[in-house]
Amino acid sequence: MKRKISILLVFLLAFAVIFTACKKQDELSENVVDNPDEIVQEVEQEPEEAVIEEDAELEQEVVTEEESLEEEQVIETEVEAEEPKAEEPKAEEPKQEEPKVEEAKPEEVEVEQPEPVDERENTLKVQGKVNTELSLSLAELQSFTDIGFSGTFYSLNSFGTTDHTDFKGVNLWLLLKNKAGILDSATTVKVIAVDGYEMQFSIAQIKRADYIDETDQDVKLPVVIAWQENGEDYSINDGPPYKLVIGQKEPGDVNKPQWVSNIDKIIVE
Repeated sequence: MKRKISILLVFLLAFAVIFTACKKQDELSENVVDNPDEIVQEVEQEPEEAVIEEDAELEQEVVTEEESLEEEQVIETEVEAEEPKAEEPKAEEPKQEEPKVEEAKPEEVEVEQPEPVDERENTLKVQGKVNTELSLSLAELQSFTDIGFSGTFYSLNSFGTTDHTDFKGVNLWLLLKNKAGILDSATTVKVIAVDGYEMQFSIAQIKRADYIDETDQDVKLPVVIAWQENGEDYSINDGPPYKLVIGQKEPGDVNKPQWVSNIDKIIVE
């Protein structure tokens, strides 16, 4: 737009110069009619340089105006470039609501109560070369107070581990002799656990009542069928509540492997 204005000004200036020249020409024509000699003289006296200078000044003004317009245009362009563009506000994303998770109600689990164990299934059976075979419940065995025994046994296992344990039960030899009526022909006694583990002893070993505790030489112990250990009765829920316990024959005797837990039956042969 400014460039168009500059061009228009140049045309106006040019028009003004032409108009002025024409006017002077008319005046000269009139003067020629009136005073032809004077006009000719004046025309001759006007130097051509004056006209040239006037045209140069006009051209200089036009150029100056064009340069000014160009400088203003450059400045405006720089200003426009320097002005930071306003950032368009970002549209806020709608917040997504988290789905509500319903808490799962814990299912009620019915705890199965263990079925009561029939004591008759956990009887201590004595069979073989005896006058009377026995099938004793825990209560019946505990009722034999006349052959009862309680004491502390020292144990040594194959790994060298030692311990002292309190037991309460009955004397096995007296049980075989007084309650089952062991026959004179019997030579061995097998003690068999419910899982099949078994130990075999001679009649002489079962008769002994002088097994020792190598840490206390004054202690004399029989072979015992125990139902209580360290003050607690064995539970019938863990199997037959009977355990064979035997002391040491001599110092250093590894006696713990001869202990049989959960005895199912005793067979006299």
